[in-house]
Amino acid sequence: MTIPDSLQTIGKQVFHECLKLVPSTISLYNNTSEVIAHLRAQQNASVSQVEFMTHHEHDTNEREKAYNQLRDAKRRLDGQGQNKEEK
Repeated sequence: MTIPDSLQTIGKQVFHECLKLVPSTISLYNNTSEVIAHLRAQQNASVSQVEFMTHHEHDTNEREKAYNQLRDAKRRLDGQGQNKEEK
């Protein structure tokens, strides 16, 4: 089976046009990879920031609880001292 010359010519033209697209396709792929890497870095930074803020908030809550417990204990002790003085 032979391929007509006109079809061979069209096939060669299509092939050469496809070859011309290869560098731009590679460039697009590389740029896309860079964008994805940048977005992942931003996402990781955001996750780290959220983790830090959550941890900081947890620490603040724990400090506040400890402060309240100390304050309540001091009030109880002060109250016991006043009761002894009144008796």
